[in-house]
Amino acid sequence: MDKLGQVFSDPTEPTNGRMINGRRWHESSGTKYILQEYNYKRHLEEIKQSLESGAGRYLISILDETNKDSASRSAVFGLVRMIMPSIEAIARAQGIGPGTLLGLLKVPGPNLVWNLYRDVLTHNEEWVKAKIGQKTIRPSIWISMSGSDGITNMHVVNPHTGTHTLNVGILYYDLIEHLDQEIKKAPKDKMIKIIIGIEYVESTQNREVQLIIGEARKTEEDAQSTEDWFIRHYEMKSRRMGKP
Repeated sequence: MDKLGQVFSDPTEPTNGRMINGRRWHESSGTKYILQEYNYKRHLEEIKQSLESGAGRYLISILDETNKDSASRSAVFGLVRMIMPSIEAIARAQGIGPGTLLGLLKVPGPNLVWNLYRDVLTHNEEWVKAKIGQKTIRPSIWISMSGSDGITNMHVVNPHTGTHTLNVGILYYDLIEHLDQEIKKAPKDKMIKIIIGIEYVESTQNREVQLIIGEARKTEEDAQSTEDWFIRHYEMKSRRMGKP
């Protein structure tokens, strides 16, 4: 039992070759999640508050800067990066996959969208094309809230060009509406397990985790050395000034 909560191999607690956030983890990863029971309704309320104060304000600002119609590529990419972690957190709380949640939000090809976000936008600046046999899928992102033609205010798939366009403005408001519905019907006493920490296993042979553990120890040693220096410096200064 950790002082922060109970230590599990992962949130779903399977025994072998565990699935975490859509990826398969093994003991050789050298990490374990630290979980703690938390009120489900409160958790969703806090996620909603975080979304509104972060992504919501950002969405309004970039729409205002572009005459409330569309936004620059870099601004839109930034908004996607702000929303998708909440998608993952909400899906985990509901016990479903992020792709399943995107499907509930009427996103076409939801698992494809999530996979490309996870493997591309979290680490790079460019979308990549998806290749399935001879078919090429070209993901794109757009932001708007209305359109006289009824097209620009939704997610669009163009069968002629193979372009899948995610309207991140619509995604945000649909996600907020989904949260409102879930919060409204959530039992007050329902508890779930949420991730509150990661344990790096000292006995692991995983080189990356060994590096992390080594850096953590060195950082603490350096901090202690700095603190000791300030204490000695203060003591010497005090003595020179005749203070006890």
